[in-house]
Amino acid sequence: MNQNHSIKVGYVYSRELLSVSNQLPPVKGRAILVHQLIGAYHLFDNCYRVQVDQPLDENQLRKFHSIEFLNYLRQISIDSDKMDDDDENDQFGLNYDCPPFSDMFKTIGYLAASSIAAANAIISGQCSIVLNWFGGWHHGHRDEASGFCYTNDIVFAILTFLENGFDKILYIDLDLHHGNGVEQAFVHTNKVLCLSLHKYEFGFFPDTGHINDIGLFRGKYHSINMPLRNGINDDQYIEIFDKIINRLIPKYQPQVIICQCGADGLSGDRMKSFNLTSRTYLHCIEKLLEIRLPLLILGGGGYHHTNTAKLWTLITAKVFGQKLNPNIPDHEFFLYYGPDYDLSITESMLPNENDPQEYNEKLKIILANIEKIP
Repeated sequence: MNQNHSIKVGYVYSRELLSVSNQLPPVKGRAILVHQLIGAYHLFDNCYRVQVDQPLDENQLRKFHSIEFLNYLRQISIDSDKMDDDDENDQFGLNYDCPPFSDMFKTIGYLAASSIAAANAIISGQCSIVLNWFGGWHHGHRDEASGFCYTNDIVFAILTFLENGFDKILYIDLDLHHGNGVEQAFVHTNKVLCLSLHKYEFGFFPDTGHINDIGLFRGKYHSINMPLRNGINDDQYIEIFDKIINRLIPKYQPQVIICQCGADGLSGDRMKSFNLTSRTYLHCIEKLLEIRLPLLILGGGGYHHTNTAKLWTLITAKVFGQKLNPNIPDHEFFLYYGPDYDLSITESMLPNENDPQEYNEKLKIILANIEKIP
């Protein structure tokens, strides 16, 4: 029985958006794998397509980005010689993690537009759930690229909700890395609550997201950070997530939920940090679906490209209440999934550094802070 048959689900897509996303240097070739695997399982049949016909123009991009940052991106897009200007590149974060490339200005315009389109589909009542696997770039800052993120489409989506009368927005970040760009953008407001579960250790990017980072001024207690150690498994992560969500939802009473599903916490990812399988992410999404609030689901990290495609396809199916055949269907990228051609993702032998006593102490702090939300 498809329990979600009455829910209208949107899928953000356009050929141009797929094309620019597929060329992003940090995840080159990933977007097409994700899109094609979802299509191979015929999951588009029940989707409403949320079109992204045009990139944002400069005036629209200025709602978050600085004029200086946008000017520089435009210059690089016109004059490729400027790509070699290391000093200026460093100033705007265009270096190791975010190398400059042609069409950068158009690309960030499309990425930002994709999550604005997703938000508008919810605001208009067209959809109650929207999937945007092209979005989720949570490290982007106002005046610099950072951590593989050239813009921050999530900030643009949240700004769109705020402009349309939403004043209780819950942002949940399941990426391996702390959602610092989103938290920083809204750290002073009580209209957005940011919850991030992430790896936290000295020297691990972005070196933010300490448990004591709880927001500032009017935004106090509206940042919730759960720092985790290497090797966390499904059972532990699910326990932590459930305890926080069970307390947070009735206390904060959000009007809309945005969930970033970065897949770099999966076992087998080249980050070699967490030891999660798709079970964790599917549980988290199911929990959010049960709340029956408007829900925007985004991509993010994920550097084992076929595992990322598997996970996001499974989440897409979960939204429709569908079970998928574990045998990867024949399609253009079938051979990428060898030698097992199976949808499952298994745990590795990574040692688990998460002591239940330690994370339960952190949970106590978080749950106590939730009670202090005005």
